[in-house]
Amino acid sequence: MREWRNMLAAGTRAVALDFGADATRLLVLGGSGGWCRTAACTLPRLEPGRAAPASLVQALNERVREHGLRGAACRITIASDAFRTELTQLPAMNDEELRASVRFEALDRFGVEENDVVIHHAVLDAASTDRRSVMLFAVPQTTVRQAAALAMDAGLTPSSVEHAGLAALRGIERWQGESQLGLVACLQIEARVATLMLLRDGNLVQMRCMQGDWQVAAGAPSRPTPAPDADSIPLDPVDAVSPWRWSCLAEETLRCLRHATGDSAWPARMLVTGPAAGDASLLDALRGVCGVTVQPAASDRWVDGTPNLSGEGWASALGAASVDMKSANLRRAA
Repeated sequence: MREWRNMLAAGTRAVALDFGADATRLLVLGGSGGWCRTAACTLPRLEPGRAAPASLVQALNERVREHGLRGAACRITIASDAFRTELTQLPAMNDEELRASVRFEALDRFGVEENDVVIHHAVLDAASTDRRSVMLFAVPQTTVRQAAALAMDAGLTPSSVEHAGLAALRGIERWQGESQLGLVACLQIEARVATLMLLRDGNLVQMRCMQGDWQVAAGAPSRPTPAPDADSIPLDPVDAVSPWRWSCLAEETLRCLRHATGDSAWPARMLVTGPAAGDASLLDALRGVCGVTVQPAASDRWVDGTPNLSGEGWASALGAASVDMKSANLRRAA
């Protein structure tokens, strides 16, 4: 009887499984007339290329069984550091020709075998009509199969696999209305990759992936402020309290923004998501170096739930789950 109830409820449920670089997150959303969080579970992380830890397998199976999810479709997101990315320019062509050209271009640029990778692409909006900027994505086939196998063994039915940064961006687009107007920067910060995405009037125009030990930076102690010297002349007071551990990311972000915007308008704001985005000194560093309004995307308040989700680490799962949510029922929590 329980299985019949699950079948009847399937149309009002959205399930996302986020294999992040810091942890695995299982998110279940449900609703009738309005969406709310019905389950949010943090599980042990999956390290690509290595056998899944028994603790993850057991915990995922238990959560699926506990929440009656057997047979439910789920959207999978994978940490950005599992992907190889590169920006390329291609002539204007129809969608079918573009897919074929993207696959050929990615195999050539990444130097990989066709059967070894899963290839995706994102077309960046541009003023030119004769050429298109395209972001190429390649993730090892073994990584995708491992993630899908874990989901299926637990009783879930995978329906898509996506780059964590792009999933977080979808969440911002669905719940942050202000991202639809003007030039807005979105920064997804994970343990080893920070993904900068630039939107113009809701269209993705630039994307850059920045490598680094960002999780280490998030956990680093603050640099002590030196005691004032009575005989010294004070310099800019900002220098004395600068969040130095984030300076590398802030400066790289500035370079990417300058390259992306050129002589055009500077972004009106920057929205920050990702499991490594909870440090207040990170926001201070980005504001000071990039000269832009920086704020968390507040993804833990995108959807009603009691208790609320904590931090920006759920942005990718929420963005993935939003694909299966009816637009008429989407609403941001007060």
